[in-house]
Amino acid sequence: MMKRHAIGRGLQAFIRLFLILLLLAISLSFALMQGGFVSWFIFFMFLPFALYSTLLFFWPFRFSAERTSIKKQAVQGESLIVETTIKRMFRFPLLYVIAEEKAAEGALPIKDEDTRQVTMLGTKKSFVFAYEATELKRGYYEQAGIELTVTDFFGWMKRKVFVPSPLTIVVTPKITEMKYTSPPLQNKSSTGSSNLSSKRDHTVVSGVRDYQPGDRMSWIHWKTFAKTQTLQTKTFESQQSKEWCLILDGTQEELFEEQVEFCASILAAAVKKRETLSFLFAGAKQVFIQGIHTNDQLKQALYKMAQLQPEPIEQFEKSLPEHRLLENNSGIYFVTSNLSKEWAQVLQRTSKQSGPAVCFLLRPLEDSVEKIGGLIDQSIRIVPLTPSQFPNAFMEVMKP
Repeated sequence: MMKRHAIGRGLQAFIRLFLILLLLAISLSFALMQGGFVSWFIFFMFLPFALYSTLLFFWPFRFSAERTSIKKQAVQGESLIVETTIKRMFRFPLLYVIAEEKAAEGALPIKDEDTRQVTMLGTKKSFVFAYEATELKRGYYEQAGIELTVTDFFGWMKRKVFVPSPLTIVVTPKITEMKYTSPPLQNKSSTGSSNLSSKRDHTVVSGVRDYQPGDRMSWIHWKTFAKTQTLQTKTFESQQSKEWCLILDGTQEELFEEQVEFCASILAAAVKKRETLSFLFAGAKQVFIQGIHTNDQLKQALYKMAQLQPEPIEQFEKSLPEHRLLENNSGIYFVTSNLSKEWAQVLQRTSKQSGPAVCFLLRPLEDSVEKIGGLIDQSIRIVPLTPSQFPNAFMEVMKP
């Protein structure tokens, strides 16, 4: 596609050059045939512009672009200034240079006219191209580079040069400050119920997993490293029975941005309190992140959450209770804006295997939530929330 566009632009420039040379030849013929001051004056007035346009066609333009003063990470709703210094090797006089940002994937939420800049370059070797993107939306934005359009005095000849300058901007979800409180868990191994300690027992090793940034050096399984030259981390029995799993419903488009924001806020609050959570995006492309308990792991989780998009899926809910990633979790946080009958049944079955379930039901306004009769039991706690209630979400969970 890029080659096709380049060939098309080259053909247009060649046609423009042909027309300019044709006009030059016509003016010369007119001067030779007619004679007189006026005819030769027209020819010599047209000659410099025609020669400049011809040189503009044949001159090899060589530009380079360097991104300066740019943040590669931003938070949803922030503003971002993109500044690029464009340099060239030769001081060929250029009158007008139009610089325009070209996106590879996910164009920045900004008007096209705001990313287009006209500069009278002259003989200068460099200039700065800058623009501001405001109220950024969550997502990944990949910029391919800068397209430069060089033109003559009257716009007869136009040359377009693409200067590669890849740039990736990650806009992570907005985080709302909240106080995280882990609900009391039921001990299913006894007849009664008791609160389980959140501390890990590091004496009973149950297996190994891939090393993750933030793991302690004492957790590394050195015997496995000596054999495979790959870092492996020990897993303990308590790690498989004390962690809650946060599930984001990826099938609901209503209030989806608010759902992502709420999940990101829960993970940030849990890490701040040194708690461990797993995250599962229940969408068309499942995303599972296990054992988030350090700032580095939280940062990686936010990067992945920047790309999440809702997509309705048929029959996915029925397969979720048997999902192997949920077998060792002691409780579930489920975030949705519409608790369907199928999801209610899924939470019931899953809670019997892994532990109690808390369903955060997001609503746009503080309206009443209809009860789902006959679909839930005491193991599922429904907590209706509006975006303004996010900071006190877990206070609602702890209420009797």
